[in-house]
Amino acid sequence: MHIEVKKEELLLDVLINAFPGMSKSSAKKIIVHGGLTVNGRKETNPAAMVSKGSKVEYTRHRGTAVKTEPPLPILFEDDYYLACLKPAGLLSVPTEQEKDSNCHALLQEFVRKRSKGHEQVFVVHRLDREVAGILLFARTQLAQMKIKEAWKQVDKTYCALVEGKVPKKAGTIKTWLKEDANQKVYVTKEEEGAQLAITHFKVIQEWDEFSQVEVKLETGKKNQIRVHLVSLGCPIVGDRRYGANASVVRQIRLFAIRLSFVHPFTSKKIMIEATLPKNFLKPGKKDEQY
Repeated sequence: MHIEVKKEELLLDVLINAFPGMSKSSAKKIIVHGGLTVNGRKETNPAAMVSKGSKVEYTRHRGTAVKTEPPLPILFEDDYYLACLKPAGLLSVPTEQEKDSNCHALLQEFVRKRSKGHEQVFVVHRLDREVAGILLFARTQLAQMKIKEAWKQVDKTYCALVEGKVPKKAGTIKTWLKEDANQKVYVTKEEEGAQLAITHFKVIQEWDEFSQVEVKLETGKKNQIRVHLVSLGCPIVGDRRYGANASVVRQIRLFAIRLSFVHPFTSKKIMIEATLPKNFLKPGKKDEQY
């Protein structure tokens, strides 16, 4: 079925507007499972921006394709762990409002069907909804417990594209963070309810308007990287919630690019890496997406 795109909007909204009775969670499932193409190319990111006049095609899935094809790209898998590539715009885990459309639910359904109900996946960590990149799950509860016990030793590396030039080429940001009534995180003093957050950063390259920064987390608090980079005067490109330029497409340029750890069961060093999406370092002023 062909869907006419009459105005620039999110792919999720394109599908929902085409089928007024469809729920948001059902629409996200269709997109993530590869049920839509945009201008002839499969698009699995519900948060992708679609320009006016684009050709969107919707094909209902039939048969057993979901049983054999993972709903998200699998970057690593062994008997204990599974790492997927999470797209921006998709939740890591369920919330009270959205229980079905998230990485955990999609992979849970996939492994259960693949194993005929004998296997499942367990949450290890989370990425913000707006952030794309590597997301790790455990395949047993014991594996989940072991990696969580050693989580402070896991090397978690992100790539961020920020506005302007960072004051220092490298350094460590150490502040207390707190969340307000609108669920927005801010830097505060050491006080009740505040959490200590530590972020290490290094500038990789610079342009006139932007800088590419490598970020490593020592702690993993909500919106930590986003708030810490703002504290340097360099908001992440596209992150309007934290003060980014509104003329740039609203798609946060923060990507979980590398995850490395000593395997709790084999003692081998595991390095999981993802490739930066196309156009990640080239933010568009209109409808260009990475």
